[in-house]
Amino acid sequence: MPTFNGDKLAKKLAPKFKYRDATKIIIKYVTNEDGTVDEVREEVPIKLVEEVETYEGVYKLHYEKIEIEKSNTTIITYALSKTEYKQDYSRLIQVMQEEGLPADEEMARLTIKFAEALEYGAPYLSWLAESEEEMWLSGAIGWQWSTGYFVPTEYVKYFKEAAEKTGVDIELLKAVAAVESGFNPSAVSPAGAMGIMQLMPQTAKEMGVNDPFNPRENILGGARYLRKLIDMFGDLELAIAAYNAGPGNVKKYGGIPPFEETQNYVKKVMGLWKQGIPAFDTEFIWPVRGEITSSYGERIHPVKGNKSMHTGIDIAAPLGAPIIAAKSGTVKFAGLAGGYGLTVIIDHGYGVSSAYAHCLELNVKEGQKVNQGEVIALVGSTGLSTGPHLHFEIRMNGKPVNPENYLP
Repeated sequence: MPTFNGDKLAKKLAPKFKYRDATKIIIKYVTNEDGTVDEVREEVPIKLVEEVETYEGVYKLHYEKIEIEKSNTTIITYALSKTEYKQDYSRLIQVMQEEGLPADEEMARLTIKFAEALEYGAPYLSWLAESEEEMWLSGAIGWQWSTGYFVPTEYVKYFKEAAEKTGVDIELLKAVAAVESGFNPSAVSPAGAMGIMQLMPQTAKEMGVNDPFNPRENILGGARYLRKLIDMFGDLELAIAAYNAGPGNVKKYGGIPPFEETQNYVKKVMGLWKQGIPAFDTEFIWPVRGEITSSYGERIHPVKGNKSMHTGIDIAAPLGAPIIAAKSGTVKFAGLAGGYGLTVIIDHGYGVSSAYAHCLELNVKEGQKVNQGEVIALVGSTGLSTGPHLHFEIRMNGKPVNPENYLP
């Protein structure tokens, strides 16, 4: 079976950008003490993405010159007017052939679909499953999403209740939930485990859980199951191993099974249990006023016309409308990010980040502290966009989540 150099493959398949130079003109009208008005003109060099060559096609972007009036300032700049897409798997096919794999257009398409079918993906393959925009973002900024664990404040009461009713330490319950699902109540594993504590259907039924996607029910069910395993083995590490690999495997091997996944799982849960996991308020505010025109999840790609994963929400708003920070944090990226266009990424701590894409203009810099509600950018249509709007994302431990679940 062929072996693969992931870094090498990623470089070969990374998107290639072509830019053209342009100029944004900012004209400010300054009123003097004698009533006369001076015109102060500033020319700012900018780069426009003209073409993007990806592993599954080529995008050509066209722009039109626009004027924006803002009180005593006129901005003359460019907005995306048209995007052309042509499907082309030739780069992926070439790399597959170089790696000794059977390769034609159908195999290339299936390779991408296979990656999409993996919940987390195999190393260096899962990134192929990213949306075009997501791939451009990670490739263009060269920055890793922040990671960490926290308990959403609204779930703390459920963990307290479960700990009181079962006698299982609350920090241990939180540690199991963190490793199992990252506290995602909608999580479903390839094997069929569901919810925050990742209960299999039969286990959920045995533990009296009617709705596995109800956070309270799921946490209580997981706590009851963990209590059962602790009583069964009389040893905390064995109980944790059984939660991951099943009690049958623990009995079979007379201890922690020799599975790398299970051994790492036990170490991680024990480590998190000892250090504790803090609570964190996950409530955001709306970053811009407008209607959602494209929701989170699978959708028909607005340019390519095929089904693809949309990792955020699109909010329609007038060109130049203010975009505010949905939550306080530190600006980790502010600049051009390929298909995302002008983008701001804010790190809120504990592995939580938010992204604001397709902006016309950025009002913040990397490293800057921003407060919730502070204006960070203006609505635009830069990057791969069909018109003025904000693409808004929330990520937890680098994984996109549905922003609507965290907005009022």
